[in-house]
Amino acid sequence: MRIIALVLLLLCFTATPLWAESLGDAVSDFGYKYFRSLNTEEGNTAVSPLSIHAAFAMLTLGSSGKTREEAEEVLRVNDAEIRQYQDFMKRLKPESDPLSLACRLFPAESLKLSTDYLQSSKESFGAAPQALDYSVPESARQTINEWVSDNTGKLIEKLIPPNGINKSTELVLANALYFKGRWQEPFIEPMTRPGTFHSPSGDLEVPMMSGDLSYALYHIDNSFQAVSLPYAESNLAMAFVMPLTTDDWSATQRRLGPELITQLEKSSRENGDYDFPLPKVRVTLPKFKVAQDSKPIPLLRLLGLNRMLGGSPELGRLSETPTGFRVTECFHQAVVEVDEKGTEAAAATAITMARSMPSILAQVVINRPFFFIIYDRESSAPLFIGSVSNPKQEK
Repeated sequence: MRIIALVLLLLCFTATPLWAESLGDAVSDFGYKYFRSLNTEEGNTAVSPLSIHAAFAMLTLGSSGKTREEAEEVLRVNDAEIRQYQDFMKRLKPESDPLSLACRLFPAESLKLSTDYLQSSKESFGAAPQALDYSVPESARQTINEWVSDNTGKLIEKLIPPNGINKSTELVLANALYFKGRWQEPFIEPMTRPGTFHSPSGDLEVPMMSGDLSYALYHIDNSFQAVSLPYAESNLAMAFVMPLTTDDWSATQRRLGPELITQLEKSSRENGDYDFPLPKVRVTLPKFKVAQDSKPIPLLRLLGLNRMLGGSPELGRLSETPTGFRVTECFHQAVVEVDEKGTEAAAATAITMARSMPSILAQVVINRPFFFIIYDRESSAPLFIGSVSNPKQEK
């Protein structure tokens, strides 16, 4: 039996303005595609598609031409929907528990961002600029990391690793997502006892929470079983989806999406109208904390975001002197912790940028075993084909 697939779900987009439904659908479409493309066969996984989506949506505001068209297609948004991000987050926020998405621009002191981009970033994401001296990269890195830490409840303290930025960095776009939600029906702590968790590497003894819950949503089919637990005073919930066998792991990951959630909620409600008390679902699950850092660029390219992540993207709307920018790296971290009371989760994304260097198409370093072909350029006919695993070996 595989590790439980953890999916933080932003649910319940009913009875909302059309723009909110559209932006919610966009985050949903992008987010599930992103997660389904991840390799989850080994170890724990945690990402925040919302944080990644918001970071590149903010960068999209500074793009134009084919770059912008491609970004809007991959992110599934248009300009009007991007500008609704702050209102979208306000709608998701629980009545009393914290949920926040903080955004900030960190330009170099010498970089003058365009008035239009500054205004649109502030209106859409509440992003204010904070100029940094990138000639001292370590100091700039610490400043950004401290800002992220302050806005994630100290759960993410080192988003950008050492050497993650350098003297050529001219702009960093960053966001920090934080959520702390209480279960609508908390687990009773004395009921938490050691139990067996069947991991791929063998059985483990871990603290297992247990409770008979009236508001849990439950569904089972021939390949997985799922349960969704709502948070108090909130439209948010957390779903746990467990494949029934190890062979069902990849197939279940491919099914993660809005259809599964609809099926989960419908399955729980098809059984009829009940008088209170509602029938209970006996839920047993481990207390856990999952933390992961990643670099989303390769996966974003796989999803089709190629122009923005290429050598010469159309990002001239970022600054007053549009001499060309390129994305140099993207850093992402996510932390999810679940216990008897509820969930504390945080995520952060930083996009680092520098000036484009059109004279260099790409950098290729052949420093591992390789093949070679000597060929006719007109017909591609090979004159010689071989491989090299030890360049010093002559015979």
